[in-house]
Amino acid sequence: MIDLVQEKAALKKLENVKTDHAKRLDDLAKEQTTDMQKAQLIEINLSLVTSRASLFTMQSFPSTQASLERTAIQSSDLMYRQQL
Repeated sequence: MIDLVQEKAALKKLENVKTDHAKRLDDLAKEQTTDMQKAQLIEINLSLVTSRASLFTMQSFPSTQASLERTAIQSSDLMYRQQL
């Protein structure tokens, strides 16, 4: 009797694992399809994507330049103080 209960419990666990794996595979397939669609859209609009990336890069230059200038000023100020 105990063996039958244990067997049923094991079969239930096995069925749950199979169901879980099937769901995961289905979710991965859906995610793969979505990623393929995104990749196709990027390829179709590659010139827009490239120009946007360039624009974002160029927009970050002023803040980077200002940051570099502040660093240079702070460094020269520190060197001046050390000489005193």
